[in-house]
Amino acid sequence: MNPSDTLVPETPADKLARYSACGIIELDASLRVVAINAPLLDWLNIEAKDCVGPDGAGVSFVELARINDEECVQRLRKFVASALAGIPPAALHIRLWGKGRSFITARLLAGEVDLQAPVPTVNVSIIDATEEMDTIRELKAKIAFLQGTVDRSPSALAYFDADLVCRFSNRAHSARYGRVPAGVVGLHLEDILSPALLKDLLPRIARVLSGESLSFEAERQGDNGEHKFFSVRLTPDFDGAHVVGFFAEHNDITDRKMTEDLVFVANQELEEQYQRKALECRQQAEQLAHLALEARDRAQFVVDADGTIVAWPPGAARLFDRSEAACLGRNIEELFVSERSTPLNGDLIRRLPPEDSETVARVSAWGLRSGDRRFWADCSFAPLSCGADERRLFSCVVHDLTESGLLEGMLRSQGRSLQDEVQKQAALLSRINEDFDNFSYLVGHDFRAPLRHIKGYVQLLKESEVVAASSPDLRYVDDIDRLASKMGGMVDALLEYTRLGSETPAFAKVDVGQLIKATVGQFKAQHSNRLIHWEVEPEMPQVRGDPALLGEMFSRLVDNAVKFTAKTAGATIQVGVREGSPGRCVIFIKDNGAGFDAAQAPNLYLLFQRQHHTMDFPGLGTGLAISQRIAQKHGGTIECVAKRDEGCTVYLEIPLWTQQTAAA
Repeated sequence: MNPSDTLVPETPADKLARYSACGIIELDASLRVVAINAPLLDWLNIEAKDCVGPDGAGVSFVELARINDEECVQRLRKFVASALAGIPPAALHIRLWGKGRSFITARLLAGEVDLQAPVPTVNVSIIDATEEMDTIRELKAKIAFLQGTVDRSPSALAYFDADLVCRFSNRAHSARYGRVPAGVVGLHLEDILSPALLKDLLPRIARVLSGESLSFEAERQGDNGEHKFFSVRLTPDFDGAHVVGFFAEHNDITDRKMTEDLVFVANQELEEQYQRKALECRQQAEQLAHLALEARDRAQFVVDADGTIVAWPPGAARLFDRSEAACLGRNIEELFVSERSTPLNGDLIRRLPPEDSETVARVSAWGLRSGDRRFWADCSFAPLSCGADERRLFSCVVHDLTESGLLEGMLRSQGRSLQDEVQKQAALLSRINEDFDNFSYLVGHDFRAPLRHIKGYVQLLKESEVVAASSPDLRYVDDIDRLASKMGGMVDALLEYTRLGSETPAFAKVDVGQLIKATVGQFKAQHSNRLIHWEVEPEMPQVRGDPALLGEMFSRLVDNAVKFTAKTAGATIQVGVREGSPGRCVIFIKDNGAGFDAAQAPNLYLLFQRQHHTMDFPGLGTGLAISQRIAQKHGGTIECVAKRDEGCTVYLEIPLWTQQTAAA
């Protein structure tokens, strides 16, 4: 049939088809053109006569549309054959040569089949899908770009729907299971995890799918037998009030755990060494003191004003191991070797006042036994009554302090050794803490640039027309933006926590009452729409502290009280003071809010530790951790007493401002 013959006569249906907005063509099994409408002639930039061959039959649609790709030709043949066989084929996309001397992307849809004609034919609707396919390709490119950006994150990120089928996986996540992202997407969770690990995770996943966010740490053993530690965060994905899936994030924290273990072991070893050394010193001191008391001897003899020995009793003979005959008439200088600034001779004795004086001269020196054997002696000289020859005589009392001298030397040596060991261990601990602070700062600082890039690219995606406002992809983009903002806040908190660790407070006299008044006034203005009953004690003490740091701490503690009373009817916040230990006061901030179970909060003062779900109360879990670090900088302490649904009280003990603390 000549395609141009279909123009006359025309039925209303033919006319509608001929001038339809889409192209319509009728093909036989050999892909020859039986009929074609005007829009398609216009798209292909041909006339009706170009559709008729020299023999008067329709030309091949393949030649007419310049379909040069053999694979496309074969797919078109299968498309037509399937339609003629009564099997509706799926839409087919092929490239056709058309207007503007360029190719267009066309979508082919099979229509009515005429099996009564001499040559069976099928009506094919052709739609110009060039812009749509270009948009899809552009969207795929941007999604691939976003995938590449997320793949650069060291964190393992994935998304699972409510049926536990993986819908997204970045490179770090898929690599954990020896796959690429495309090899994980579409798999059920049981096809990804080992049975043992799946059994362990399923109860937690059930809690997440019920709307609860979970964070925990886990230890896993790799195929090589090496133990690894991971931090895992599971976050539910809400569509309105329903959970439609969850986000999974886990990070390898093996190095951090090793650092914490090293710090713990170092502290434990330092404490054990200190206790061991202290015990050894006490034992040695007791032993030496006992020996010294047992071995100490005492002797007394008499000398004249020139230092000549005139009386040598048996006790002196025993102490010096010298006989009376060997010592009588000898000078005292022969019995001692003085190594001090005061020599032990007659000059020392002559300077003593008369016998009615109570003055006693004392000097320490090395005593000489026979054979030049030395002992450390403490000598005391006192005047005696004059003899018949009116000579001045003096009593010399000698104590053998040899063991006491050795004890003193050993104690000094042990003290120096223990002090050196403590200083070395303290320096080691200081270096470990400094390295940990530097590590935290570098992690926080280096994470800023990638986060800015991720948020920038997400903003570009939002502003582009690629992601439609009603598209599910927009929700994923919003989630990425929200999580990136949250991570940015965590990085800022980590940097603030590290900065407080190295900052030296500028101590001054601080009026706590003024600080509390300013802080409460600020929160009253910020939450003017809430009915909060404030009870602030009018008289507050003056403390020793850094005004800026204390202001930040009170702001964080009051912010917690305001935040956790948000869902409490008749919210009440009290700020008061009570007496603390000597030289200190206790300031307390009490609320009747949500509270928490203290027994379930062992890591209450650690950074990023939360006791409530973020859907109930927003925040990052940094308030108590930073407040405790500020309190420690001031030589203070923080204690938190709480009970679920009954509120929370935070007690801050801090030094008062006195003359002694001002001098410090």
